[in-house]
Amino acid sequence: MSAIRLAAFNGHQTVLRRLILSNGGSINQPDGDGTSALHWALERGHAEGGLYRSALQAASYEGYIEVVQILLAKGADVNFQGGEYGNALYAASNKGHIEIVQILLDEGANVNAQGGKYGSVASERGHADVVQILVDKGADINGGEYGSALQVASKMGHIDIVQMLLDGGADANAQGGRYGIYGSALCAASQSGYSKIVQILLDTGANVNVQGKGCSNALYAASHIGHVGIVQILLAKGAYVNVQGKGCSIGGKYGNALQAASYEGHAEVVQILLDKGGREYSNALYAASGGGYVEVVQVLLDKGANVNAQGGACGNALQVASHGGHIEVVQILLDEGLNVNAQGGLYGNALQAAADGGHIEVVQILLDEGAASRGGHIEIMQILLDKGGSGNALQVASEGGHIEGGFYSNALQAASKGGYIEVVQMLLHKGADVNGGFYSNALQAASEGEDVEVVQMLLDKGADANGEDGNALQADSHGRPAKRVKLDADNTGPI
Repeated sequence: MSAIRLAAFNGHQTVLRRLILSNGGSINQPDGDGTSALHWALERGHAEGGLYRSALQAASYEGYIEVVQILLAKGADVNFQGGEYGNALYAASNKGHIEIVQILLDEGANVNAQGGKYGSVASERGHADVVQILVDKGADINGGEYGSALQVASKMGHIDIVQMLLDGGADANAQGGRYGIYGSALCAASQSGYSKIVQILLDTGANVNVQGKGCSNALYAASHIGHVGIVQILLAKGAYVNVQGKGCSIGGKYGNALQAASYEGHAEVVQILLDKGGREYSNALYAASGGGYVEVVQVLLDKGANVNAQGGACGNALQVASHGGHIEVVQILLDEGLNVNAQGGLYGNALQAAADGGHIEVVQILLDEGAASRGGHIEIMQILLDKGGSGNALQVASEGGHIEGGFYSNALQAASKGGYIEVVQMLLHKGADVNGGFYSNALQAASEGEDVEVVQMLLDKGADANGEDGNALQADSHGRPAKRVKLDADNTGPI
């Protein structure tokens, strides 16, 4: 290990300084492992390790003014690229070391290297004095790889920096770059809830209806989060209420502002949007029902939302509320005259959706309203049995693992194939026919399954081991455990 690196590693700052002064030619040269002597000095001094690839970058990040000056005096490359922070100017800007930033700029640091990264990171961190210096030095605050510094300053709520950037010529409608996920600066401020910044941007000429590349629009963003005051500001400035979102990191999947607010349960925002002409009530009703937001559901129904409208994976509002187990919403929708047996969506109807979600109370409510069914839980099976549920409902409930129904002819076969002993017991207790069906009888279905106890239970109840379409032993012999094959053989007779 060289003397300079040894001194650095052991933290001998005075010795290190002297070695640097006498060995200036080596200060920009990384060692074999990619790190320099000063890197070790700073790391031993509790710097973040392993991030730097030049002494100047490390010293700039840590705020060691004297060391920065020594390195520059000995010819350190002020624009050397590499390491976690790219170069010294970015490292200093990131940490807000104003004096070092000024020193580096005076020594010729490229203010627009790395795609405008410096202004953006200083804006994000809230280092207003650094931002001002960079702007004064000609930093491109609107473009480059990292996009608009105004976007991130607006997102983070740094009012002074927002105003500074606007005064420096920042484009209030700029988008793109790393911070483009926020859309425009207006969208970013609206999502974060900074009403003063929203007002400043609008007063400076920000387009209230601009559609973001990474976000939808400002009204959508504010409505989704529930920022009532900002929603009102944007509407007063002419924001379009019913414009559709086009995908957004904060939820453009919900369609428009009304649907986004409904999905999140922001009743006051929903009412404001409706008063301003918000439409798409039915989709909004579906969204609110899925979240179980009673107040929003009632507001939308009062406005005339169609309770039977289809839309979304679950079908209609009743189905999505049933699957979520939102009892009060389910009751409200039923009171509005919604068709309890309406078909559609992933689960077929509301009762099947409730059964799939395991919501016993909702199942009971729907059955009381005359619903037909489908699900996968023993308690629900008991309810369905007690209610004399339809064959398809019992069948799918028996399958237990939420298998799409129809393969088995009856519930007993489905439960037998799945090995659901308690369900088999319930069905047998209720008088289920132990023979018959797609497999000829439940015993053959059980023999295709995995559970010896079910096979024995069915045999004890008189299952025909020599039924049609092949017997249980033949079904059992398709690579099944020998124990069950023997069990069936003992009850089958001649092979």
